[in-house]
Amino acid sequence: MGCLKLEYYYPEMQALRARKPVRSREAKSAQWFTTPDLLAEKYYNISPYAYCMNNPVRFVDPKGTTVYFYAGTNSAGNIPMVDFSKLDKNVQEWFYGWASSDAGQKFLSNFVDKEQSFTWDGNTVTIKGNGNNYDARYSFGEGATQFGSNPGFITGTTEWSLENEKPAMRIHTDIYQSTADQIVTFGHEQTVHAEGDVDFLNKNFVKGAANNSQLIDRLNSSGSNDHAIYDNQQSSKYLNMRKFVYGMMGWMGTSDMDKALLKAFEEEYQNNKENVKNGN
Repeated sequence: MGCLKLEYYYPEMQALRARKPVRSREAKSAQWFTTPDLLAEKYYNISPYAYCMNNPVRFVDPKGTTVYFYAGTNSAGNIPMVDFSKLDKNVQEWFYGWASSDAGQKFLSNFVDKEQSFTWDGNTVTIKGNGNNYDARYSFGEGATQFGSNPGFITGTTEWSLENEKPAMRIHTDIYQSTADQIVTFGHEQTVHAEGDVDFLNKNFVKGAANNSQLIDRLNSSGSNDHAIYDNQQSSKYLNMRKFVYGMMGWMGTSDMDKALLKAFEEEYQNNKENVKNGN
């Protein structure tokens, strides 16, 4: 089952994810779970016999295949739950604006099993899955410092992995920057990287195929090539990013935000030029 994962992320946090197979249960009101989780070795901090992390009021596992939660472990060992309604209010507003657009719904449909809804300010958008059932995790928190041959501060990242033999995407956006910069950072990860990645997977990924790991590796090493294509203002990546920014201008709806978004877009594009020049 595919599901969108939304989480806060800080340097001391590690994202957690729990997956549960179908359990044996008594068909009465009292339910007993005597079959351990087949993936228990991946989650040593959770009992292999604990249904819904031993908190069935807060978490649900209707099909016994996935526990939907968004969490991290901090230095104190606490496990905060984060769903869409708990994100920063600015993030909720602009993420909902993108998710409710045609482009957003089309993209997110790759990551939803049947359907998944987001609600913001009394409005609700329901994303219907297209059958791909990939996994997506959107994290929002502090950026990261990159060391090595290309040092610098990273405000956004896109990463892929294979989980249970299917593609899993994670996009991280630094929220310790202006709202306009948040939006543009997110837009870059979506339009310059993730959208093309999904198109590539839709054409080449076959569940269980021997070369799937190589496909994921190819996506994770394609950043420099993506940036080089985006540098061309006639490319689909640039045009899609421009469309994203102007769409968000319409959604946010103020002249000050319009100016801020255009400025952030120009700065982001110039930064990309520098990346291309430096081979990044």
